[in-house]
Amino acid sequence: REEAAGTAYAGRRIKQLEDYSFQYSMDDYVANRLRPVVLEKKTLLKNAETTLLSAEEEAQLRGTIASLNWTAREGRPDAAAAASILAGSFPNPTVQAAIDTNKTVQRIKAHRVTLKIHSIPEKDVRHFVVADASFDPTGKSKPQHGWLQGITSPRLNQGLDAPISLLAWKSRRLRRKAGNTMLCESISLSTALGALERQIAMWNKIGRAHV
Repeated sequence: REEAAGTAYAGRRIKQLEDYSFQYSMDDYVANRLRPVVLEKKTLLKNAETTLLSAEEEAQLRGTIASLNWTAREGRPDAAAAASILAGSFPNPTVQAAIDTNKTVQRIKAHRVTLKIHSIPEKDVRHFVVADASFDPTGKSKPQHGWLQGITSPRLNQGLDAPISLLAWKSRRLRRKAGNTMLCESISLSTALGALERQIAMWNKIGRAHV
C-alpha cells in the first residue's frame, strides 16, 4: 500500500487498497507493448479477404496476436474472444485478418480496464460462473463460447448489489459443432462448471492448509 502507483509485474500494475482489496490493470503493457500490424501496401477492402500477407506482415500479425493473447489472459477479459478468433486466421492469414486485428488493438487501447479483487471475509465467499456461447446457423464453423468465473458475497444470492471479483475467464471454440443454440450453451456451461469446480477445489485446499 506504500506505493501510490502500485507495483508493475508481468505486464500488470497491481495496487493494494486501504481495505486490503487490490486492483490491477494491463494499461502499461497495452500502451507500450501492444502494436498494430503495419501493412506494406494498400489493399482494397473488397480484396482484403483473399489477399495474403507478406512474410514480414505475417510475422507482425503473429506477434500482435501473441500480445493480444497475453493481454487477454492476464487482465483484459474483453479481449479474450477477439484474441481467440484472430488466432484462427493462421495458417495463410489475409489482409482482412490484419485489419481486424488492428481494429481490436485500437479498441483495447481506447478503453482502459481495471479489475478489482474485493476484500471479502472468508466465511462470506461465494463462487460463481457465467457462461454463454454463440451459434453459427450455417454450420460452417464451430461455435465460440466463453465464461467468467470468480467470487462474490451472499448479497448476490439475495438479489442485491454485491462485490464481484473476476478470477479467471476463457473464450474459445467449442470442441464440436452443435445443431442448435441450446446445445451450444449446454456444452459451454458444462465446460465452465468444470472450471468452477477446480476453482472451488483449490479454495478448499487452501482453507484446509490454514487449519
